[in-house]
Amino acid sequence: VNYSSGVVFVSKYCKEIYEHLFGKLKKPHKIINNGVPLDTFNPIGKNFRSELKIEDNQFVLISSASWRRHKRLEETIKFFKIISKSIPNLTLIILGEQKNLNFQKEKNIIFAGQIKEKDLNYWYRTANMYIHLAWIEPNSNSQAEAIASGLPSICANNGGNFELINKTKAGIVSNCDKKVGLGLIDYYNPPEPDYNVLINDFLKIYNNYENYKKRIVRDNVDILKSAKE
Repeated sequence: VNYSSGVVFVSKYCKEIYEHLFGKLKKPHKIINNGVPLDTFNPIGKNFRSELKIEDNQFVLISSASWRRHKRLEETIKFFKIISKSIPNLTLIILGEQKNLNFQKEKNIIFAGQIKEKDLNYWYRTANMYIHLAWIEPNSNSQAEAIASGLPSICANNGGNFELINKTKAGIVSNCDKKVGLGLIDYYNPPEPDYNVLINDFLKIYNNYENYKKRIVRDNVDILKSAKE
């Protein structure tokens, strides 16, 4: 930063971390959230529901990450199991490699593993809703991909992911965690989210699904727009 002419941050959260560590930024700077190509990630086209034998009445959640502990895969699965007790027609798809994590095969949970970039949109289009419970994430590419694919989303309330949700009206920022300050934290020992809060937020989208889907502003996650900024 000291040798630069200016700084681009991918989220307001990242700027706040910088200024917490090093003081007020005196360089020219701009916050530009991640974007994705809208011609690659879009709601219309091929999906894998037929190949996966997912019935038309199944409501599919999807989550995607390079899974590390703060991304909270275990908690995502636990949340899915809780809501599945009252809503039987649910399926969960997990995209991404799970290094050093072993999960048994379970009914209605699909571990797709590492996905080629050219196939990502097919997987997103297979789902109805995106869920991203990462405890603290600066600004997620997968969140942008899901929004561009037309998926109403739920994300946790720490980090920078909520900025994408808010600017695209793409779903709900869940107050499932206590707000975390900018001091030192045990990053790979995240707390459990408040599952009751998550359930209520899920039901808001599930019970008003078409309204949430229609109001997504996909243009606000367009990589061409980011490039112009």
